[in-house]
Amino acid sequence: MDDLKRILGFDPQRLAADADRLFAGVREVYEADAGAVASAASEDGRLRVEYAAGEGVRALDIDPRAMRMPAADLAATLLALIRRARAEAEESGRARAAELLAADGSVFGERERAQIGDRLRNATGALQADLRSADQLLATLRASLDRR
Repeated sequence: MDDLKRILGFDPQRLAADADRLFAGVREVYEADAGAVASAASEDGRLRVEYAAGEGVRALDIDPRAMRMPAADLAATLLALIRRARAEAEESGRARAAELLAADGSVFGERERAQIGDRLRNATGALQADLRSADQLLATLRASLDRR
């Protein structure tokens, strides 16, 4: 592995671990948003909706007494409850995602981004140096072959 590190100019295992952390962070943000659940109930408590950001309406409880409402009122009340529960679930998911993200909305904070940038610059520099060496070797080989 040390030879590979030397050839590449960076540690591929460390790069893989960094990528794993990045994808775990992205997954956690996604799950926080998708897993947000909220409920809303009518003032009289006869209608209740549970909404999950990742699924939509999960539960709908209708007290039999609510069935006495005019159909248009019942439908309008249910739609309003669904919208309210959805808005709360989405806000909850956004708030949780914001807790997991850096202030600028990235998975990594300033320090982590700086470290990743440094590693990429170092890896790129080493790779460029290796490519220059390989190019010089090829030029030497071509010159040697041309003389024959």
